[in-house]
Amino acid sequence: MEEINKEDGFLICSGILIIVASSLGLIMGINLPYVWFNDFLYDLYYLFPRWLSIIGFAFGITSGVLMIKKRSFALALSGAIVLLILGILPLLWGFVYPIEFLRFSWVMTFYNYGIPIIILSVLSIAFAVASRKSFS
Repeated sequence: MEEINKEDGFLICSGILIIVASSLGLIMGINLPYVWFNDFLYDLYYLFPRWLSIIGFAFGITSGVLMIKKRSFALALSGAIVLLILGILPLLWGFVYPIEFLRFSWVMTFYNYGIPIIILSVLSIAFAVASRKSFS
């Protein structure tokens, strides 16, 4: 059985963390608060975060696989940065949302999903940068 050195262990851990963060991002996109209005403007407030969560999931899965396979350091980090933005989005969206009574819901979405996504993404980036010499 092969022995895993420290840098390979960091990359495997980094890949797993980013895959978990991307799954949380997809769950966050599915569970976004929604209120039915007949106004197109309100639908736009939900369209962008939902698509960003799907894009973040795709980038996160790709980034996690690239980290585990030790390929393309720049692309792997860009996927992690997209997930980091996805984690910050609910807090920013709560500040700009026009309906007062739903701002609390956006802030709670940030606490429930955004903070874990941010923590996992930052840890994944730190582990990937610590073992960047292993990338081919």
